[in-house]
Amino acid sequence: MIDDLEPHDRPDGDDERVSAPVPAAPVDGRPSGPPIDELASIGSRVGARLLDGLIIGVPLTALIFASSSVSSQRKVVNTPGWVQVLTLVVAAVYEVALIHLRGQTIGKQVLHIKVERITDGRLPDWSASMARYLVPVVPALIPIPFLFLLSPLAFLSAVWNPRRQGWHDRAAGTVVVRVPEPEVADRPKGDEA
Repeated sequence: MIDDLEPHDRPDGDDERVSAPVPAAPVDGRPSGPPIDELASIGSRVGARLLDGLIIGVPLTALIFASSSVSSQRKVVNTPGWVQVLTLVVAAVYEVALIHLRGQTIGKQVLHIKVERITDGRLPDWSASMARYLVPVVPALIPIPFLFLLSPLAFLSAVWNPRRQGWHDRAAGTVVVRVPEPEVADRPKGDEA
């Protein structure tokens, strides 16, 4: 008779489903999430962005230069539309997919930091990963004078936030935390060459 019950109805608590932990409620008005000492430093976050910029920026810049032409009469660089779209798509896929699937871009992995949801420490879902990407990118794409300045401000806002969340983190409900470096296991004694 007990075997006929759904797992969540069984009196012995034999529930095979795994539920997410309940987020901690803010105490004394402080935001929930990991302790401050587990948060990634601003320096490591900047370093990870720079590494990621090199990883995807160098090949994409080479593509832009190879496919663009310069109009000497108007002193304008003409880049084909397909190259512009490809550049945006590659950058979006790199950032959004890696953050959703692993919580880390390659730059973040090298510097041992990771993006996670502030409420439960899990990896961001697709919409949160996309929000993290779009908040700093959209102002740079809108052709309004000086609006592009909001892009670096989205990242810089993490400096004065108690949880080191930039606007993109707050929009996505994420924080960036330190990941412990893997310990190197000692080799067994019989393996010396």
